[in-house]
Amino acid sequence: MFLRGVPVWCCVLAWIFMLVKGRRLDYSTEKQAQVFFRNHGAAWSSSLSPYPLSWVNSEPPNGATSPLAGAVYLYDRQQDVPNAFSGSRWTPMDLLISVKSKNGTEIAGDIRYKRYFTNLFEDLYQWNHTTWEKQLKGGCSGRANETLYNKANMFWEWLAQTYAERVFNHHISDPLLLFGPACFNESCELVCNDPGIAEAYSVTIVTRIDCARDLLNMASRTIHMSIERPFNILPPAYDVVIPHEVQMASKRRELLDENPLVGGPMQYPRDIHVVARSSMNRTMYPDYSLFFIPLRHLVFQGSVVDPTRPGSNLSYSSLRDVQRRLDDVVGLLMSKDGCDQIIRQLDPFFVPRYYYMYDDFRFSYKGHEGIAGYKYYILNSTDGLIGGMNTTLNDLGMYTL
Repeated sequence: MFLRGVPVWCCVLAWIFMLVKGRRLDYSTEKQAQVFFRNHGAAWSSSLSPYPLSWVNSEPPNGATSPLAGAVYLYDRQQDVPNAFSGSRWTPMDLLISVKSKNGTEIAGDIRYKRYFTNLFEDLYQWNHTTWEKQLKGGCSGRANETLYNKANMFWEWLAQTYAERVFNHHISDPLLLFGPACFNESCELVCNDPGIAEAYSVTIVTRIDCARDLLNMASRTIHMSIERPFNILPPAYDVVIPHEVQMASKRRELLDENPLVGGPMQYPRDIHVVARSSMNRTMYPDYSLFFIPLRHLVFQGSVVDPTRPGSNLSYSSLRDVQRRLDDVVGLLMSKDGCDQIIRQLDPFFVPRYYYMYDDFRFSYKGHEGIAGYKYYILNSTDGLIGGMNTTLNDLGMYTL
């Protein structure tokens, strides 16, 4: 769990390590940890003062059996497109936005611009599948399935990128995704004009997905995206929390704790974070699952009888031994031969007791359904591990609170 109102770097105890292309940098002091998070800012904090615009859901109510209980800010991932990437669902999300001028002045909360930035959030993040489907008519009707599929499946990084594209009036993505079908005439020509905000120099968007509300991807993660003019995408930073004492808001009421045993017969009692970065100016974003799933099964939880209850069959004498094992797995992920080895080790885990939710949500990927579809995506498709991780992540490591 995150410590409310306390910046995460203030809570770093004892050590933090980073891997940079196989070279480990030791962030063993609090001062070094502060520098890391100031530079790469992946960690979530409920101290919202640096972000003048925020859309943050409350925690699920006690006893909640739906991930939507009490949630206000949702991304529509519903779809009825044939061979869709995943089953229909809404995803609760938390978002922080900062926009600064070239001299570093915060302008997102400026009365001159706040309405623009808020409306832009609503345009891009509060879209509605049914409304768009009705609006995709005339000359745009032939692109309806493609557009609805892409919009429903946009990675959080891509959504942040489209926000910056609009602010900077620098369009890279499909205009239908940037403006929505309401901005197109019967000939499917863009009729809306958005000059953006000339004063804006940098856009920073921090997205957090709460594990308790995400029934398909059961790990809280924070994604930090910063983009500067003319359109430099700074290395996206990721902070993924290994599930620890997480009560899921679901009908199954899973209680997740995947921490390993450290220094004795008990599971490690604090949150363990995995942090990573992608490449600068890379617009093909990594799926966090490609590093979380190998670490979950091969470093933290291992093989257990009932993954919906707390437990791990992996034990270590110390946190440093956990780090060494993480180093080994990450090292394998950075080469094709290593990924092939990881794929063989992961194969037995793609069974109902671990991934029943992909049957529940009717997951589909390239003709493969349910758990088999997810297994194909992660282990056998070029979008997954078989495609290799060495061009996806620049560094990856872990720290604890």
